[in-house]
Amino acid sequence: MKSLTAFLAMLLTSLLICCSYPYVDKNYKVGETKSVYLGDPIFSITIGDLNPDAAVEKTPIFTTELVYSGVEDSTIICTYREYYRNRLREAYSRDYRYDLSRSKACGYRGLRFIALEANNELLRVSIDRDMGWVRGWEKRADSLAREYRMNN
Repeated sequence: MKSLTAFLAMLLTSLLICCSYPYVDKNYKVGETKSVYLGDPIFSITIGDLNPDAAVEKTPIFTTELVYSGVEDSTIICTYREYYRNRLREAYSRDYRYDLSRSKACGYRGLRFIALEANNELLRVSIDRDMGWVRGWEKRADSLAREYRMNN
């Protein structure tokens, strides 16, 4: 009985060590003020597979981002992009325009930021909230990572 228990404990430990786990990375925190340069993401969320034993520890599976694309008069332009397995999903890319003369608050899918300064080089924002959109991605992380492992 002791040898069976020891064997099962060793088997469980080896399975936990060699397995990969889903992860969610964000490039922002609610309440922070940040500067974003032209072409950089204001918001970026990556879901991936974390494998501490692999040569490449983190394998991104899905990334969604809102990128600062410039300013025209008092309107800032942002581009929404999605990547699956490091490939751009062009059908889901689109530009958004936020008129700062109407409101400094800008948002996308519950993610909201306040534009503090905007020019053709830099956008300075205060991250206001991320209302559950991120939590939805965190719930999807496990299923996306499992699907990725099955297909590779």
